[in-house]
Amino acid sequence: MSARRSSTFTPLPPQPPLPGGGAGVASTPRRTPARNANLTPAAAKHHQQNAGAADISVGRLLSSSTATALPPAPPAPIPTVRLSRLASDIYHPSLDFASFQARIRTFTGAFDGYVVEQLLLTEQEKTDARTELGERQDKLRAARRELESQSRAQRDLWDTVAEERAQDKRLRNAIASLVAQHAALTDRLVDADEEKTDVTARLESRKRVKLAQRAKLEAHRAQNAPELAALQRLLACKIERKTAQTVGGRENNGEMVKFSFGLLTHPQLPSRGVRGLDEQDSEAWFVLDVSRPTYEVPELYPLLPSAKLRELLAELNSSRALYVFVKNMREALELESQRESL
Repeated sequence: MSARRSSTFTPLPPQPPLPGGGAGVASTPRRTPARNANLTPAAAKHHQQNAGAADISVGRLLSSSTATALPPAPPAPIPTVRLSRLASDIYHPSLDFASFQARIRTFTGAFDGYVVEQLLLTEQEKTDARTELGERQDKLRAARRELESQSRAQRDLWDTVAEERAQDKRLRNAIASLVAQHAALTDRLVDADEEKTDVTARLESRKRVKLAQRAKLEAHRAQNAPELAALQRLLACKIERKTAQTVGGRENNGEMVKFSFGLLTHPQLPSRGVRGLDEQDSEAWFVLDVSRPTYEVPELYPLLPSAKLRELLAELNSSRALYVFVKNMREALELESQRESL
């Protein structure tokens, strides 16, 4: 760092000529040393510029020392000494060494003050430079922290953008899947509507068939009602619908019908013409399971031979003639009741 020059320096005033013809320090021409005799013109010019700057600096120092230094003390009287012949030959009364020494002291004091001032300025500049360097380092650290913060923010932004892109991709895939499901459900809805229409048509057809069957059954019931009444009156025949809980204790959820018959035996009347309690007609009955495609007789009274019962059931399952089966069962039960009464 270059030291700044003091602004208090002023040019030296014209110096009085020295005794003996001297021109003084400021007006003394600079001689070229022998070592600078062989310099190139460019180097010599540069050397002269440096020498001129040095003369100006020395002149400013001398003027500053003259302006700021105390007035020099009066020269001390030169003591009279005994000189040799050679010294007496060299001494000349025109050489004022006391004035020259005073100027040297003045220059030395001014130069020392200049050096001290420049050192103070240098320290001040160093302090200012350190302060400025600290401020710049603080700004640099703040800029680095800001850059790191921006870098983290940018990384977070990139992560956010990547996550949003991934989420957007997932949403697009989900939307595509939902669109495909919607299309599939639309097709299934069309098929379901067609199936519903078909089922509705079949249900309507079955309903019409059931209504026709019901009407036919009602007609048969109306037709068979007198015969059933005659059977109940003449043959003491009763028809009851039974469930599994009321027939033989068997667990069967199917539908069963119980046929009961009376007036199967005709005992002789006693002399008084009235039957006793032990002379009443015994009742025969059988239960027909109609819940399966093949008819079965799980219970009956009185018991018939197994071969006879299987024969009657086989004829019923092959011909589906229920009226004939009931008639044959009554005859078989009547014969069995008469045989037991003997």
